[in-house]
Amino acid sequence: MISTSRARRPAALAAAALAVVLASCLPPPAGAPQGGAFGDPLRRAVDYLVSDQAADGGWHSTAYGQMRGGAAPTALVLYALCHLPAPLARECTEPIRRGIDFLAGPVRVKGVVCDPDGSASYPTYASALYTSVLCRHAGVGVEEVKLLAGYLVRSQLGQAQGWHVEDLPYGGWDHIGEGMAPPRMTTGADLSVTLFAAEALAAAGGDEAGQALERARIFIERCQNEPGDGGFFFAPDPESLSNKAGRAGQDGKERPCSYGTMTADGIRGLLAVGVPSESPRVQAAVRWLLAHPDLTEVPGFKGKRVGSWGQGLRFYYYASLAKALRCFPPASRDAWRGRLRSTVAALQEPDGSWKNSSAAMREDDPLIATSFAVIALSEAGY
Repeated sequence: MISTSRARRPAALAAAALAVVLASCLPPPAGAPQGGAFGDPLRRAVDYLVSDQAADGGWHSTAYGQMRGGAAPTALVLYALCHLPAPLARECTEPIRRGIDFLAGPVRVKGVVCDPDGSASYPTYASALYTSVLCRHAGVGVEEVKLLAGYLVRSQLGQAQGWHVEDLPYGGWDHIGEGMAPPRMTTGADLSVTLFAAEALAAAGGDEAGQALERARIFIERCQNEPGDGGFFFAPDPESLSNKAGRAGQDGKERPCSYGTMTADGIRGLLAVGVPSESPRVQAAVRWLLAHPDLTEVPGFKGKRVGSWGQGLRFYYYASLAKALRCFPPASRDAWRGRLRSTVAALQEPDGSWKNSSAAMREDDPLIATSFAVIALSEAGY
């Protein structure tokens, strides 16, 4: 059994009920390989994460002050643990229960994932991740799911916030969330946070969620080089510096360049809004990834003077790619999963964690890199 040396506190009834369900029937993610034993890299990773859980049940970054309150990293770690193979997930019942309990109280008060003091870092990301955790099983955390789904719907850049379908940010999400900016003001909607919000709402269901997903599809499709090479980029505004791979001429005009993380995210985003895996858009993105097989860095950056994104996004890429592989041709899928497993496992630290040498996307924080690595290994069939 996995043990923890930190103090425990009594759990709320709802959190305990969730833990029982997680322990008894947590299935592998849809489309993931079935069966097979989990290997030592996953067990050592879980040992590392469990040992780093604090007495209050949360996970707190020691690398970044903005995340020391615990809400955002706790949502990410829980999301990672919910991808584990069922036998190993059952051994995490108590840590998962305590993490749920840490987040549940503030959610019931504020309707958003936030720190115990009410402050929120990355509220859209964290709320989407936690919603997906609660939606893994029907009937668990129903009231919290309703609160969080409502928050995500109201945070979308849509008509209620003064956005129109012809506006490039329309249908996307940014990082600030509901009520944190005046109408028609945004920090910049992007494909990454939009993906996680769309996946959460697809899991939550309901009429409002369905309408939000229809709007999200418009945004996601605007982030694809289609017609073009079929890959995806970060934001639909061609002038945005957030499109990390730069710009190039395509089809007679300059457009943002495609790169690996966003192309994997784009596939998942299209699936989340209801686009079938065999659709031309999804298959165009699959072809882009097949044509860029390098796993030593995120494809799309090599030879460009665009900073250290090729290394800084590696673990995020591994996690998203592992999920996108379900859309690959069966003849190549197993080989890609095997390469991904080997690549990620070889990067594990002696203490069971992962850590990026680049701080470009905060993956130098082991909580972040290890969570992404756990997702990648679990989805790739370790």
